[in-house]
Parts: sequence; C-alpha cells; structure tokens
Amino acid sequence: MVRESTLSLLQYVTAMILIIVLTVHVLTHIPGIMYSSYHESLEPNNVYRNYRIIGGVLAILLPVAAIHGLNGLRGILLELKQGRAWELLVNIVMVILGVYAIGLGMITLLRWLGILYWVG
Repeated sequence: MVRESTLSLLQYVTAMILIIVLTVHVLTHIPGIMYSSYHESLEPNNVYRNYRIIGGVLAILLPVAAIHGLNGLRGILLELKQGRAWELLVNIVMVILGVYAIGLGMITLLRWLGILYWVG
C-alpha cells in the first residue's frame, strides 16, 4: 500500500503540473499571443496544428489529470465512510478506473497523432 503522505504529495505535484499546463493552454487563446483573435484560435486548422505540436504535452497531461482527479475522488469517498474493507474497495476501484482511463486516453491520443494505427 502507498502511504497517505505519498498520496498527498502526489496530489500537490499533479496540481502544480495542471496549473502550469492549463495556464499555457489558456494563454494560447488570448488574442495577440499566438493568434490575432480568440475566434482565430478556435479555427479547426489552428486547433489541429496546436494539438499536433503539443501532442507530447497531452501525453503527459492525460495521466496527470487522471491521477489528480481519481486521487481526489478517492479522498472524498474515504471521508464518506470509514473501514478497512471500504478503503480496500475504493483503492481497487480507483486503480482499475485509472488504468482504464489512462489506457483508453493514450490509445485515442496516439491514434489521433498518427503514432498508433490500429488497436483491437
């Protein structure tokens, strides 16, 4: 089992990474930074180009966001009810959901980036 202090540190680190990446994301839509207008930043060709350029960042953001969200949900669920069996159940469900969400997300991202051509 992972200690609670390690999970808290993981929550803080993932929050910091999310703050940095999401700040950069928001900055790409502010007129004058990358595009002359907000609407230009949302044009399909520009969105596609941006995602192609930052595909590696998305590959980092996906597990970070999933881990941060599921760890937060885990904390909420453990505050709702106490007990060893409940904690074990919550931990198992969060790990399964994390593996599924990150796996499915990475397959989708890699296919979209043209790195992975066929799965399943």
